[in-house]
Amino acid sequence: MPAILFDMDDTLYNLMMPFETACRKMLGNRFDSLMEPLFLAHRMHSDEVFEASRNGEITMDEMYIYRIQKAMEDFGFSISAEEALNFQRIYAEEQNRIWMSDTVREMLEFIKARGIPMGMITNGPEEHQWRKIVTLGADCYVPREYAIISGGAGAAKPDIRIFEYAEEAMELRKEDTWFVGDSYENDIVGAVRAGWHAVWFNRRGRHIPEERPKPDYTVESEQELFMIIKQICATQSYLRPLL
Repeated sequence: MPAILFDMDDTLYNLMMPFETACRKMLGNRFDSLMEPLFLAHRMHSDEVFEASRNGEITMDEMYIYRIQKAMEDFGFSISAEEALNFQRIYAEEQNRIWMSDTVREMLEFIKARGIPMGMITNGPEEHQWRKIVTLGADCYVPREYAIISGGAGAAKPDIRIFEYAEEAMELRKEDTWFVGDSYENDIVGAVRAGWHAVWFNRRGRHIPEERPKPDYTVESEQELFMIIKQICATQSYLRPLL
C-alpha cells in the first residue's frame, strides 16, 4: 500500500491568497499587476535566509524584514523595516483565515476513505505551522505525530534527514512513499534524493533546471493533482510517469 505525504504551504492551500490580501491592506492596489512575481520573489528571498533564522544566526523579525524588502527591491520599490514588520503582522493575521478548496478536501477524503496513510512535511516554527494545519482542518486527515515540522524535527527540507525522520515516525518504505509539494528545490529535490516518489504541484508554471532530479509527475492544478492521486491510490506498485 502506498503512503502519501504532503507539503502544506502553497500545496494544500493557495499561499498567495493571504499574501495578496496583506499587500492590498497595507499598500493598496498598486502592486496588483505584479502580485504573482512579487509573491514568488518573497518566497525566494525567504528561502535564502530560512536556515539562518532556524539556526539562530538572525532573528525571525530580521528574516521577515529581509524577505519583503528584497522582494520589493526586485521591482524597484522600497519599504522601511517598520513597514516590513507591519506587512508581516497583517500577513500572519491573514494566515489565520486560510482554507482548503473543495477539491483538495475531496482529495484528502478520497485517500482517507481507502485507509492509505497520510502525513505532512512542512518547514517552519512548530507551533506556527501546526496552528495553520488546524486552521485548514488538515488535522482531520493527518494526525499530529505524522505532521513533521522542521522546527521540531531538527532538519528542514530539502535536507534528507527530515524525510528520514518521517520514515521512522510513520514506518514507511521508500519504494511505496510519495511526496507532493509545490517547491521544486525543497520538496522535489529533497524527496527524490531521499529515495521517494514525487509529485510536483507546479502552481506557478516554473521550469525545472536542466540535469536536476525529475519528479514522477508534474501537475499544474488541483484537479490534475487529484487525478494523479487516484492513480497512486489504485496501485501498490511503482507507477511509470505519464508521457
